[in-house]
Amino acid sequence: MHNIELKSDLVLSQVGLGCWQFSKGIGRVNKRCKVLTDKEIYAIVKTALNKGINWFDTAEMYGWGASERVLSKTLKLMLDPPKFYIMTKWFPSFRTAKNIIKTIDERIEALGGLKIDLYQIHYKPHFSSVVAQMEAMAELVQMGKIKYIGVSNYSAKDLVKAHSVLDKLGLPLISNQIYYSKLHRNPETDGTLDAAKDLGIKILAWSPTEGGKLKDGVKWLVDQGVFPIVGVSNPSQLRENLKGI
Repeated sequence: MHNIELKSDLVLSQVGLGCWQFSKGIGRVNKRCKVLTDKEIYAIVKTALNKGINWFDTAEMYGWGASERVLSKTLKLMLDPPKFYIMTKWFPSFRTAKNIIKTIDERIEALGGLKIDLYQIHYKPHFSSVVAQMEAMAELVQMGKIKYIGVSNYSAKDLVKAHSVLDKLGLPLISNQIYYSKLHRNPETDGTLDAAKDLGIKILAWSPTEGGKLKDGVKWLVDQGVFPIVGVSNPSQLRENLKGI
């Protein structure tokens, strides 16, 4: 597996490990995932690192800190792990942009002090504007709380706006994490991919295999220049998803 340089200090493997399945079933939406033991999670993370995966995508919403905590705990158990990157997300529902700064220390605590290399808005704004959210994220960079800024599930219009706000502040918008697969190709026609390409923003894709329906889904996205995020419940699934990469 190749590594691709987004920035000199952000060099990502072509595939990342999604950590929704580490949520321990905490929270209504997270009950869809099989509850994994710490031993099972260790085996998945170890296999990911051994296969060359060097970034882990989690979120506040994934067990309300449970995924972040077990991920941090697991990585700290690894002996001489290779360089890895942590990505997590702020949950925007029923919150204003002020909450981004207010809750960042909770994310850092949940991650056991591991550096947040990429902090993302989980999906489009609700109680605050794109401008307010990007300004808050920029403040976190300036405070040294996070390294880079990303978004998730942003439309082309919101992506352009977010990029514009950060550009005026002298900061890059690194990525947009979206639902994109061989079976769900809306981003190709709704302007999302075009906007990202024009602005130099990388696409991270969740649900690349459509729950295991697409055996070649991960490779297909890699061939498109997209960074797929693979979520698995055991090491064998991960090895299967990475075939040919």
